Amino acid sequence: ARGAAHDAAFELRQRLGRREDREKWIQDDSIPWDETVLCLALRIQRSCNYGRDAAGFGSVLDALAAGEYGSASAPNAALVGALSARLVEGLGQQEPGSDAEAIQRSLIALGFLEEGL
Repeated sequence: ARGAAHDAAFELRQRLGRREDREKWIQDDSIPWDETVLCLALRIQRSCNYGRDAAGFGSVLDALAAGEYGSASAPNAALVGALSARLVEGLGQQEPGSDAEAIQRSLIALGFLEEGL
């Protein structure tokens, strides 16, 4: 595969190849929103591909791919709401207190720290 998106995905996978790097990344509040969305999309895709998406995050990925959450250049309330719904309805967790918490908890629930991208 070729193109800017594939290059960005490759670079992010390389940078987050070690658990230690993923733990630092997930706590960093200065990560650009587009990189956060790319990471989330890659992690959801991997979970779906391996049949480990009991909470239904795949529907979020489908909507993301269809452009329903905008361009990924700025935080999107609908995306955060969809992630929050998967955490609450799909996993029985409490409502996240912030956009960052919704992303972090979603990534953790999807196995990001253990398995990477």
